[in-house]
Amino acid sequence: MNKIFMSGYYQGVVEVAPASLSAAKVEELAITMTIQHLRHAGVKVTTIHDFLVLDIHANERLVNKYINNNAAELEEVQASLLSSAFTKKVVLINEEKFSWNFDCDYCRFGSNHWWCGLPYAEE
Repeated sequence: MNKIFMSGYYQGVVEVAPASLSAAKVEELAITMTIQHLRHAGVKVTTIHDFLVLDIHANERLVNKYINNNAAELEEVQASLLSSAFTKKVVLINEEKFSWNFDCDYCRFGSNHWWCGLPYAEE
């Protein structure tokens, strides 16, 4: 499998990752999805490792952490990362509670419900 295709897969995961994930979590998601995809395609583990670390410059610690996981373990990590992206966030700003609902376009892009009119979260 050529490096252009493998790079495109990694970059595609980064580009479509939920905006609410941190950069570190996006990288972790991209690494796990790329490992799973390339292993399914029959690429050798050492080739995947070298590609991610030397060509993509992915976090070597994360690559080493997940490189030997099976598909079920990788899917579990991916599901955990994606579910954390869509949970409701509640923060306190100047002692006022604000919530972000990621189903709401305003909230997903960093505003709060004051803009969209949805009720604030209750705790």
